[in-house]
Amino acid sequence: MSHSAFLPIQDYQLHYQLIGNFAPQKPLLVFLHEGLGALPLWKGWPQELAQALDCPILLYERRGYGQSDPLPLPRPKSYLEKDGVAELYALLQSLKVQQPILIGHSDGGSIALAYAAQYQVKALAVLAAHIYVEEVTLAGIFAVKNNPQLPKIIQKLGKYHGAESPRIFSAWADTWLRADFKSWNIAPLLPQIQAPAFVLQGQADEYASPKQLSDIFEGLGSQDKEQHLLPNCGHSPHIQARTALNALLLPFLSRQISL
Repeated sequence: MSHSAFLPIQDYQLHYQLIGNFAPQKPLLVFLHEGLGALPLWKGWPQELAQALDCPILLYERRGYGQSDPLPLPRPKSYLEKDGVAELYALLQSLKVQQPILIGHSDGGSIALAYAAQYQVKALAVLAAHIYVEEVTLAGIFAVKNNPQLPKIIQKLGKYHGAESPRIFSAWADTWLRADFKSWNIAPLLPQIQAPAFVLQGQADEYASPKQLSDIFEGLGSQDKEQHLLPNCGHSPHIQARTALNALLLPFLSRQISL
């Protein structure tokens, strides 16, 4: 069973999709996409997890992405831990979700961490999340922005974001490369996270050093937590090393769902 709809949030609409037999009081896997993401860019991974775990899933596109309404620019420095969290809260409240298990990639992982520090979740799993800005992060984004193939990259994004593709690329690259964003840091939120947590990063992540992973793990207030540095993998473990990722993540998720 699949249900796709739009949710009014203040002055804009958010596109979401529910898949499976969702009941408000039961666990629900909630997927938070990356900084250039959209529902199709998950490449079927959420559905794969849902089938393996016999658990319903919620996918949504943040403001500016996919079929959701356009995003005003420039973004505030707090767009992840404030705007992203407020948007997710409104969505989960509207659907009366009581036991969310957050699964976030990159920007989505940062939002998942910030959300779990402020609101109750059943568990969370974050892939390639950031809690502060590193030089390797800026170098990776700068390389993409100055890639001679950038027009083709943005053109390909048009398949998912339509005419908003140039703006959504700018929302990602230009925000992170802004001088004031260098001091962005949500590490102080981590001790407030008490939910079971799974933290993973690719060893060859183009946008983060392994220290990002260890600092997230060590900062968590959770008693039930695990970290993994995945070899032969870059910034997108669910695309580049799905089999290895699933072998680590499925036991964690299965345990949380059964509790």
